[in-house]
Amino acid sequence: MRPEGKSSLKDCHIVSVIIPTIGRESLELCKEVLEKQTRPPDELVVVMDQERRGPSWARNQGIRRTGGDLIAFTDDDCVPPEDWLERLVEAIDVYKAAGAGGTYQETDLLLQEIRTRRAFPAEEQEDTLGFVGAGGNVMYRRDWLNRLANQDGYVFNESIRISQDIELSWRLRVLGAKLIYIPTRVVHLRHETPLSYFRLQFNRGIGISDLYKTFRSSASNMTVQKSLVWGQTEKSKRACNIGPDKAKRGNRPKFKPF
Repeated sequence: MRPEGKSSLKDCHIVSVIIPTIGRESLELCKEVLEKQTRPPDELVVVMDQERRGPSWARNQGIRRTGGDLIAFTDDDCVPPEDWLERLVEAIDVYKAAGAGGTYQETDLLLQEIRTRRAFPAEEQEDTLGFVGAGGNVMYRRDWLNRLANQDGYVFNESIRISQDIELSWRLRVLGAKLIYIPTRVVHLRHETPLSYFRLQFNRGIGISDLYKTFRSSASNMTVQKSLVWGQTEKSKRACNIGPDKAKRGNRPKFKPF
């Protein structure tokens, strides 16, 4: 719960917003909404990924190009509410947290139905179950991202094409970071056809596999998310014969702190 008697109506931060893009028309709408925020961004960096190297690459590039002590991430098919940045900054300040984030309001009815099954919290609270991390609705302190870079050699894992944002928030929690879930939803402008949905689910399965390998190869028993895939206890991890020495990691890009 939010500490009582504390408010963050004003802040002394430099807020950078990073938008990876592949050239979607909705990018202009996203930028327009960001310019009208109740707490405007101090920096807005759009990273064009013409070669489709992936959102991890684009976000890492964006981090290199920004100077803010708080870095927010959204996507070119997202429309944040007008108080999006204000609420993220306030949550980080009030809780003295490493980051804060919410989830999506899907415009595709099927995707929204799937998302609601996860039962996201209705109230602002510290995240212990992996609710924070959606790449289009999150903000982190730069110093914590630098800590990840010092520890792992990278911030976003460019060897993971899907769910890399969830992997990052999990690594932060393993490192001891406090993350705050806020019930603020960013509108996700996405429409799925049967073929594109099949492709999405196939790629998502690959992403979950990558996450599971990372989880299995770690020394931590902190689960990535609340799911039967990850299990909830130390015992569930030990039940699998794959140990840290048997799970292989992909190539990691070197990443210098800023």
